[in-house]
Amino acid sequence: MHLLNNMKNKLFIITFIALIIGCKETIIVPDSNNSLLPEYSEQGRDVSGALINDTAWMCIGTPGFASIYWQWYINSFINGDSTIFKFQGQTTRDSKKFVENSNSNKFIDLFAVVKGLKIESNDSLSKLINKTYSLDGINSYSGISSHWSNNIEKGNGSLTINRVQKIEGPAEVENGPKTYSYILSGRFNFKINESNIYEIKDGRFDLTFLPKVNLILNQ
Repeated sequence: MHLLNNMKNKLFIITFIALIIGCKETIIVPDSNNSLLPEYSEQGRDVSGALINDTAWMCIGTPGFASIYWQWYINSFINGDSTIFKFQGQTTRDSKKFVENSNSNKFIDLFAVVKGLKIESNDSLSKLINKTYSLDGINSYSGISSHWSNNIEKGNGSLTINRVQKIEGPAEVENGPKTYSYILSGRFNFKINESNIYEIKDGRFDLTFLPKVNLILNQ
């Protein structure tokens, strides 16, 4: 009987996650002031956008079982005393509009490392609300990486988290305690001097984070 209950609980979890994740998709609404960008939102649309040297860049979810959340993540190192925010996206070469899944797109990841920021628990994300983190390019810094370059230079800029929302989800086991996800919304601007100068401006994000999936807290 105990084994049967465990199997029922596992089936319940898998079925529920499949239904929720399967229905989850990125929502892209063009900014009325610049159609190269998604409009700023705080609704968990699971999209991030910016201009890299005036070229459209966007980070969106990839369709598939739970993989929509693997395009962005927060990784906090409590003992190392820093937190990484990373957005894995792509640019559209023609700079006229963002074309999802185009063969001509270039994969580019953007990230920010905030020194001294510790996220001790999932709920401690609330301390990020209305906070702007200055990136001096030394201790706290921005960065850009791609498939064709392993050289990562430290850049400066700023990262702002305007809002953090805690969303109740399903129980991990039938009749068990609820689980929660978190929506973070904010803006960023970076400037990075590599072999080229990368000016990342008008950055915005409205993303869902799941504990132990793309919200990783390292003790």
